[in-house]
Amino acid sequence: MNVKELVGHIQNFEVENQLFHDDLTSKVWKSIRTSIYYAFQKELGIFSDVKPRKNLRNKINSLKAVLLNVLFNRPTISAQHKYLVVQHPRTQAIDGLRIDPYSYSFSRNLADSSLFVSRSSLGEQNKKLDDDQASLDWLLVLKLLKFKSVDKNDITHAKKLMFLLCHSLNVDVEKYQKIFISEIRNFLIEEDYFITLLKNSSIESDSLVDHYSKNVPLISACKKLNIKVVEFQHGIISKYHLGYSVSKVDYEWPCYPDLFLSWGEQWLNEVKFPSSVDISYIIPSYLNERINVEKKEQLLIVSQSVNGKEIAKFVLQHIIMNAFDTILFKLHPSEVDLLPFYENAFKDCKIKVCIENIYPLLSESKYVLGVFSTVMLEAIDFDCQVFYIDLPGSEYISKNRFIINIQHSQYYV
Repeated sequence: MNVKELVGHIQNFEVENQLFHDDLTSKVWKSIRTSIYYAFQKELGIFSDVKPRKNLRNKINSLKAVLLNVLFNRPTISAQHKYLVVQHPRTQAIDGLRIDPYSYSFSRNLADSSLFVSRSSLGEQNKKLDDDQASLDWLLVLKLLKFKSVDKNDITHAKKLMFLLCHSLNVDVEKYQKIFISEIRNFLIEEDYFITLLKNSSIESDSLVDHYSKNVPLISACKKLNIKVVEFQHGIISKYHLGYSVSKVDYEWPCYPDLFLSWGEQWLNEVKFPSSVDISYIIPSYLNERINVEKKEQLLIVSQSVNGKEIAKFVLQHIIMNAFDTILFKLHPSEVDLLPFYENAFKDCKIKVCIENIYPLLSESKYVLGVFSTVMLEAIDFDCQVFYIDLPGSEYISKNRFIINIQHSQYYV
């Protein structure tokens, strides 16, 4: 089974079982839809694990940060707050602050009337918060301490749904039944928390990044309280990205943002949003990172956590090395701990492994190669010639008119 087939299978399952209404089951399914999809990808051998790899030291530092946030940085909405901004855990240093680069330039001009919140992110890139930020890490403790009963009918329905889906794919039914039931409880706890937080406040809109992963209970609360939800694009999407794409656009589809702010039409890649979602276009922040330098005869290969080793194997077998003065293999941030593996893999050739900031590399490189990385679309605006490798996931960008199959180029053997 490939990406296209798996997505089609899940979308058919959603329609057949009417998971497009505003009921609890549909909302919880929306909150786990993408993570279940990724888990299926791994079990079916389409991709490797997508979770960031963290060593013991990083895990300890992460836990310390969470404890400090729980004790001292819980969100408090004051009278002057009109906007809630839930930031992505992936941050950059800008103007002396560690901030979310996707929403920063659009939300900081509203700083005096905004509450900036760092998403609950245990196991992700935690950080020391700036003075005007709070953290949702308190939710991690709340879910451990608070009891929330789940209706027996909801449990029965969840078990039936996961049996139908998992049995047809020949994956562990009981495992995913437990996940669904657990997430019903978590959803109810988080939704109650956000309703209590936002009720009777002056919040008019909620801006966020990555709505589909950990923000669905928040969106549900905002919908109940008539608070507008706006999402900033943070990466590549397509009709095969189950965080966004649906099969029937005119159905209700719960817990989507009211407005999606995209970086341009070339970034949508035929994604099918529900018709209830308005789309507008903004100038992406990465354009500020372009440097006016002379391009090198340099190939920049962008790795990804889900298929980095497959990309390495492909380039060793199929790229004509002498066609380029230099070749760089840029690791995904979650692959940094695998640096020794990649250095060993390329020890007998001219490919150099790097972990530097991607944007100076894009500025100086003439050519970029990957599978479906966000960097590949950014590279178009850096005046790079961009190629894709026909590996699982390339379905996301293979029909993008700006990107060429490397097999159709003079650099392939």
